[in-house]
Amino acid sequence: MNANLKGVGLILGVIFLLVMLGQFLGARNTASAIEGTPAPARVERAASGSCIIGFKSSSCFELTLSVHPPQQAAFTTKLDVNIPNQWTSRVQPASWVMVVVDREDPSKVGLDLDAFELPPPTPPPESASAASAAP
Repeated sequence: MNANLKGVGLILGVIFLLVMLGQFLGARNTASAIEGTPAPARVERAASGSCIIGFKSSSCFELTLSVHPPQQAAFTTKLDVNIPNQWTSRVQPASWVMVVVDREDPSKVGLDLDAFELPPPTPPPESASAASAAP
């Protein structure tokens, strides 16, 4: 009897650790403005991603983003990120989202999912003029 209880406890412990690992891995490539410098980014491409852990309430995307940090040159990056299903319409090509650029390592960028509750960001002036000049 005692061995059965230990086995059940071990199984529950493993399940708990897997759930916690899933939460950690599911949140990768997301960030909050507290963790870095907020910047607008244009979604150049949205495709099916390769997230390690998925959830029924979210979809995995590989996003190609053109990031426009303040007082810095724009650059392109790719992210694999789980996005809650209620916000998937916000990551269509040509749409604008907020990202967070790591202050210590500007090559690290995370999608600011908290900003999805606000209206989309306004494109920076240099990107708006470039878009209108394109044929």
